[in-house]
Amino acid sequence: MPNYFYIQNDGVFVPTNQLAQAFAALNIVEKNSLGIGTTTLEPISNIDNPNWIADVNSYDLWGYTADGNIYRMTKVGIQNNNPSSTLDITGTVHATEAVDFDSTLNVDGNVTFNSATPSTTKDTGALVVTNGGVGIEQNLNVGGNTKLIGTLELDSSLIDINGEIAGPGVGKTDYRLASVGTGVSWRPAGVETQNTIWVTKDGNDSNTGLLEGDAKSTVGGAAAVAEPGDTIVIRPGVYTENNPIGLRADVTVTGQDLRLVTIRPLNVTKDVFHVRRGCLIENINFAGSSVSIAHTGCGAVAFPPTDPADYAVSGFIAAGPANEGSTGRWRSPYVRNCTNFMTGSIGMKINGDHATGSTPGNDLKSMVCDSFTQYNENGIGVSITNNAYAQLVSIFTINCDIGIYADSGGSCDLTNSNSSFGNYGLYAVGIGSTEFTGTVGTFPPNRGQTGVDAGSDIVAFGNIGNSRRPYDGQTLFFKIDLGNYPDAVGSGIIQEPMVEVQQIVITNGGSGYSSASPPTIIIIDSSDNSQQPKGPQGIIAELSPTINEVSGAITAIDVANSGRNYLSTQNLQVSIDGGSATAEVITRPIYYAVDSATENSAGFSTVTFTQFIPYELFGAEEVSFRRISRILTSSHSFEYIGSGIDINTATPFTGGVPIKANEIVALDGAQIPFTSTDQKGNFDIGEGFQINQPTSTIRGRDFSKAIQAEVTPLILALR
Repeated sequence: MPNYFYIQNDGVFVPTNQLAQAFAALNIVEKNSLGIGTTTLEPISNIDNPNWIADVNSYDLWGYTADGNIYRMTKVGIQNNNPSSTLDITGTVHATEAVDFDSTLNVDGNVTFNSATPSTTKDTGALVVTNGGVGIEQNLNVGGNTKLIGTLELDSSLIDINGEIAGPGVGKTDYRLASVGTGVSWRPAGVETQNTIWVTKDGNDSNTGLLEGDAKSTVGGAAAVAEPGDTIVIRPGVYTENNPIGLRADVTVTGQDLRLVTIRPLNVTKDVFHVRRGCLIENINFAGSSVSIAHTGCGAVAFPPTDPADYAVSGFIAAGPANEGSTGRWRSPYVRNCTNFMTGSIGMKINGDHATGSTPGNDLKSMVCDSFTQYNENGIGVSITNNAYAQLVSIFTINCDIGIYADSGGSCDLTNSNSSFGNYGLYAVGIGSTEFTGTVGTFPPNRGQTGVDAGSDIVAFGNIGNSRRPYDGQTLFFKIDLGNYPDAVGSGIIQEPMVEVQQIVITNGGSGYSSASPPTIIIIDSSDNSQQPKGPQGIIAELSPTINEVSGAITAIDVANSGRNYLSTQNLQVSIDGGSATAEVITRPIYYAVDSATENSAGFSTVTFTQFIPYELFGAEEVSFRRISRILTSSHSFEYIGSGIDINTATPFTGGVPIKANEIVALDGAQIPFTSTDQKGNFDIGEGFQINQPTSTIRGRDFSKAIQAEVTPLILALR
């Protein structure tokens, strides 16, 4: 008799007709799970013999096919009991052969390809995508070379090797990727230069300036990096600059166009540019923010000063003075094709104290210019001082207080130029500092005693304290001992030059005078009422009044003879016979200008002067050779000089009246040799000779004086 048994499934008896069934046989049946479910054993009653046989169906978690493949139709987790994907692996996966993905591959972590297969085309390499594209949500970093066969389209910014992004921004409006130096970086368009620095209104001083698209925004910013030989190119615009702007030697500043590039100084009483050897300023204009702003003391172009208070504050900020530099040769700073509109300013401020040279010949202290218009009301066109020098071509001054000014030994050559309106045209004052000294020797050499005869224009000098010889452009006076001259009054060695009468200024014209019986007007020394000059070989000045016949007033007192050798210590006054008229005397020092000199040989040179020395020299008189303040010009044009500094009132149709005497003013030993024309077409050769075009006559004060000098002794003899 068989043994019967019961079967439970998870603690529940396998039933037959809902009752626990005792079975005599157990049948194990292997079933295909079809890759679903998780039951591996399933006890049931046999369908054919349910009261006798129990079937136990055995299922694998994997389904299988007839050809032996297995599969799973549910999510599978490996080291993961809560899979969220069809195959969810916590851990690593290792495949020794190819892996195919017919759909999307989502990777939450890193992917590393260790294949050494190089990529030489789009179809080779460790990773090849044969169809479709590649989408990357965030960053892509490529360690080697990258080759794009198709189009590269960017929906955002491209960052270069420097971490910079191109796009709208100050000074970066036209940037492009370029390979310059290491890596690829955003760069402006164009070819980078090594000696051109660009300045534009949309630039930025943090840019290099070496490309127009990478321009600086200020001239001062460009000047800070400009080295000798560089050119600063300025595109159109108004540039407000923190001035003074210092330039290194041999730096050029060039604007695109005179009318289109304006330099406006932020510090209105300071210089705009401090220039050194070889600098060039061209094609720009200087202007203030308003014509009412006074730029007193401001030089558009000047040498670098030595006072720290005036040093450059942008660009090259080293202290002055300028020098010849490492080349050992001076090259004058040059201004070309510029205009100065800064009210009250100085166009070119050429101060010799701010330029020097370490060797003779390099201490020229000079600037040059071509085409520099000065429309700087109440200012100075060009100022040359302290033994400085300038060569000026095509200087045009309009409404200046002074057109060209030379003082303290400053000198210039002036060509093809014009002075219109304003107070004064050419104005020169005094002489410069001592260049070297000497003492009077003997001339001629065979003279029986030391010294030089009276009336000689040649003097021998010894002990010249310089290797150079005296030159045309220097002047001196002799420190004579008054005790050596019987006709002199006083004693001791004079320390200042003797003087002559230059001008008589009427302070009160008085009344009741008549040209038929003019008053006697003389120069007296108020200390003793004497007329005689107290220096040796003195000559009394002669004066001639002009009287208004209607009012009887003295309107002018001409100096017919300037006299000679009044001592500087004399208290000279004008004495007018009768009436109430008064006047003041203006004197000028008497200097002897060098015409030529022999070569300096061991401190000795023989000098020829432009005038005779009227008194004897006894030898050993000390002299100081000093440079003359001089403006040398030919064919200079004056138009309405003296009519004032306001263009609204200076023109003839607004009532402006020229003052002829203000065209040329030379004081205290200064010289202005000139030829000129005025608004009437009159042609002047110096102050003493004029061809009057309207009247077709020739007249000259100096010429008339020369005739008088010859005729007066004859008249006196006939009397």
